[in-house]
Amino acid sequence: MAAATADAGLDDNQTLFRRLFLACFHKRKSSSPSSKHQSSAKSSLASTETDSGDSTLAAANQQRHTSSPQPPQSKPPKPTPKEPPNAAPPPTTSTKISSLIMPKARARSSAKAASGSAASHPYAKPEKAPSKAKSKSKSKYLSSPDARNGGKSGNKQEHIQTLNDIFTTLITQEDKATDSDGNTIGAESVAGYIASLGADPNTYESLLVHEMLQAEELWRITRSEFVNGWQRVFETRPDVTPDLTAQKRYIKMASDRAGKDNEYFKRLYQYAFTAGTEAVDGKRQKSMAMGTALGCWEALFDAKVGHAWKTRTVNWLEIWQQFLTDKFLDKEKGTFTRTVSKDLWQQTLAFANKTIEDETESLAFWNEDQAWPGIIDDFAVWCKEQGKVKVVEKKKGDEGMEVDD
Repeated sequence: MAAATADAGLDDNQTLFRRLFLACFHKRKSSSPSSKHQSSAKSSLASTETDSGDSTLAAANQQRHTSSPQPPQSKPPKPTPKEPPNAAPPPTTSTKISSLIMPKARARSSAKAASGSAASHPYAKPEKAPSKAKSKSKSKYLSSPDARNGGKSGNKQEHIQTLNDIFTTLITQEDKATDSDGNTIGAESVAGYIASLGADPNTYESLLVHEMLQAEELWRITRSEFVNGWQRVFETRPDVTPDLTAQKRYIKMASDRAGKDNEYFKRLYQYAFTAGTEAVDGKRQKSMAMGTALGCWEALFDAKVGHAWKTRTVNWLEIWQQFLTDKFLDKEKGTFTRTVSKDLWQQTLAFANKTIEDETESLAFWNEDQAWPGIIDDFAVWCKEQGKVKVVEKKKGDEGMEVDD
């Protein structure tokens, strides 16, 4: 119920991102109509193709979902949560990004799958706010001895102990049901932690935290990732201490840096692909689900980051999303028929940068003889045919720009 209230308070952009990005791999508890769409999405993924020719993703997913044991039902099912007032409708012939049904959850080991709970994957959309008890238990770290004296009396072992204590306060009963050792937190706990740092879990700021910790998966953080990630920060920034107040200041600084430092932004962009690909039977796939990619693009090409993919009269991100959904979304099944390869992911950033540099807003830098991925070539042709960009005839002898590596 708390999640529904939270969704109702978000503006359209936040709600859009929450559905695309946070809910990407969520297995819902109920058997509501939306879960039926997800079920059909799972079966359709078997026919997915990629730019890199990766045909293993669909087969592995199909095998995983037909053979994985069902988790035991130790508690009666919870009542179906009400959909938030601004929840997007099922896909129709005039489908918008906000109405897409996301791909299936990524696999864990068979032992984890057998003992998993409703919060079976870190990409799950948090269904309720962190408890008040948890919030109170974390508050003591806002004014730790390290915080009061600038960390001068702290040492490595004390820092590690403080980080372990903070991580322990983040663990919920649902996390324990998934990992009885208490060494992993899932989507709800991760979102609560990000919010406690003053960051918005529904935006690119969540990527800042994940990348800083070098989390292997989005919306799933292990104890070792949490401790080691912050330890790396302490080694380079002695002024940062383990308490949450200092962590909050550091994340604010990282958020400001993302809008000014192009190399740092590129690092975040590349990390999003690595963490956003699925792991099947412990093996990382070579491509990302199209729905996940759309959510990540929306988060990264955000004006708040300082890297909005738009020019004076053209919103390139918007028409890129429209092109991909029109071309690859199966409206009946509510899933995409294509995935995003690493090459397409990397070249999309290069293409975006060139569209921003092109003052004519006419794709003057592009021609069909360049080495862009096929989808980008199709997009350029589509933009001109649909009148999305200005058409400027090239003079004789004009040559297109080279594609970035």
